[in-house]
Amino acid sequence: MTKAQGLHVSTPRKLPHRRTLRVQGGAVLIAVALSVGYTSQLDVDEKPNPGHSKTNKELADVTFALWRPALKRLLHRAQPESQTSEGAKRHPSKLPTAGSQDGRVASRIRDQRIGMQQLAVLALPVSLTGRLAGAAVLVLIVTVYMKVKHWLETPSRPYETTEDKCTVGNEYDKWTREGVLEHYWGEHIHMGSYLSPKAKNGFCCQWDFFIPAFIRATLTLLMGRLKDFKEAKLDFSEEMLLWSGARNPKKILDVGCGIGGTSRYLAKRFPDAEVQGITLSPEQVARATELAKEAGLTNVKFEVHDALNMTFEDNSYDLVWGCESGEHMPDKTKYVEEMSRVLKPGGNLVIATWCERDPIPPFTLKEHKQLDFVYKEWRHPYFISISDYEKRLNATGLLERVDTADWTKQTLPSWRHSIWVGVWSPWYWIKCSMKDYRQFLGFVRDAYTLEQYHRAMRSGLLQYGMMRAVKKVPKEETAPELEEAVPA
Repeated sequence: MTKAQGLHVSTPRKLPHRRTLRVQGGAVLIAVALSVGYTSQLDVDEKPNPGHSKTNKELADVTFALWRPALKRLLHRAQPESQTSEGAKRHPSKLPTAGSQDGRVASRIRDQRIGMQQLAVLALPVSLTGRLAGAAVLVLIVTVYMKVKHWLETPSRPYETTEDKCTVGNEYDKWTREGVLEHYWGEHIHMGSYLSPKAKNGFCCQWDFFIPAFIRATLTLLMGRLKDFKEAKLDFSEEMLLWSGARNPKKILDVGCGIGGTSRYLAKRFPDAEVQGITLSPEQVARATELAKEAGLTNVKFEVHDALNMTFEDNSYDLVWGCESGEHMPDKTKYVEEMSRVLKPGGNLVIATWCERDPIPPFTLKEHKQLDFVYKEWRHPYFISISDYEKRLNATGLLERVDTADWTKQTLPSWRHSIWVGVWSPWYWIKCSMKDYRQFLGFVRDAYTLEQYHRAMRSGLLQYGMMRAVKKVPKEETAPELEEAVPA
């Protein structure tokens, strides 16, 4: 049809974008939700009174009156202009006569449209209920997430010294009874060494996010190029012994021996030596003794002993070994003094322990929070820096050739490796969790804590410190055999 036939031709009104309609519709629904929520809150929070339900009904009526026009406008904007009353007024030629076929069709369409509008208005409470249910689920998910996050970030196992509280010994008793630590870590309950570039395959990743790092390590494991977790721990003991400078010790003291992995390694390495392991955990002593019998070792023994109050005679041992026991000591000065006291002149002292960085520059609030967590989650009173250990060793007046080193880089992969071995082989801890759900919660906390240690070590807040020294030989004594045992 053309203008010559008396018809008015115009461009149809452009419909609003779907995104605009969704935003406007969402705004209306949010307003409804807030109004309904406010009304419902009055029912819950206020004290009952005879006129209360009437007040709520009035509020609901006001709410309905507020959002119904907005919905109508929204529905109106979603229609083509030719189907609206405003469009018909502007373009009367588009209105078909009532008696024509087009008029009858248009009338039916109009009636259907009005019916759909009424249906939409009536169906709004159902739609609103669904949206409110979705919002409630979202709020529930966020609430649970925040609760779990708060639970994980709140340390639950601080260092205690009283008898009625969980002490370091009690904690290791529990871990030994569970058997999970031994199952995954083996006999050596300490960090592993990943010194060579080949040993770091799967771990050298500057992009240190947890999931990508896990995928990288998993792929390396599947290719058969990932270092064995337990082997890494044995490598650490061998490297620590080499670094200590000890040649052929006859009497060895292992301070904080755990279940005796290192003690048995030293007993095998030096079959003519007498090895003594001490720990605060009776369960560890029993398990260490059992494993020594199974290995057929007769030159190693274990006992419960306080490393800060040792009853051994002065100058008793050629090698005093302390691997990851200093972390639990409430008096670091007494710790190094006792080990120095029982060490023979010319004997070797070697310590491996977790340390914090030097407090210059001062710790930030974030770093203080991190330190507070790592102290209070695994029964640690506090850490000191590597340089502080060096000062304390020199302050004894008994030692010489005091030396320190930072082994953070070669031990860093061990933290996450400790988590991943449980993910790759979960059956053992799942079996333990089925017996007691609290064990599962403990495993989750331990995995989270290992990750926090990894991050603290990687950021430089924590360091893996190594210390070694030789006990001075008095000038009036002649001990050529000792000089042969000490490296130049």
